[in-house]
Amino acid sequence: MTQQGTIVYLEDVSVTFDGFRALRGVSLYVDRGELRALIGPNGAGKTTLLDVICGQVKPDTGRVIFGAKTDLSALEPDQIAALGIGRKFQTPAVFKHLTLFDNLTLALPQRWGLWSTLLGSLTATQIDALGAILGAWCHSGDPWPAREGTSPGGVAVPW
Repeated sequence: MTQQGTIVYLEDVSVTFDGFRALRGVSLYVDRGELRALIGPNGAGKTTLLDVICGQVKPDTGRVIFGAKTDLSALEPDQIAALGIGRKFQTPAVFKHLTLFDNLTLALPQRWGLWSTLLGSLTATQIDALGAILGAWCHSGDPWPAREGTSPGGVAVPW
């Protein structure tokens, strides 16, 4: 059975930066399972709109509602992320001081909190997922990614 209805909506959202109006009265509705694209020239407000949804920028006016009634504009970015709302930035990056395994672990879908980060361990399902990712890569024929101070094949994967 599929769920119907709006998953996120913005009504009459406006944002200004030092007198510059980045968004003016924007309304947007996205239904469950629907894909929307924001297109426009530089300075059109696309990034600002995503920043409003993710809580990086608070709107001057308007509402940002997730699900039935969660007002995102009243939440902090970490609270919004805990709801499963996030964004991917244009520049892909990894944590250079971490191993390949550690970077992949951080990318796994899970709730990150203080205690789970410090004391948690991977579940069997998560280990299987990482194994599948690494296994597919190992059979792809692509070279092993080198880290600073190591040669290809010299990156330690702790398992």
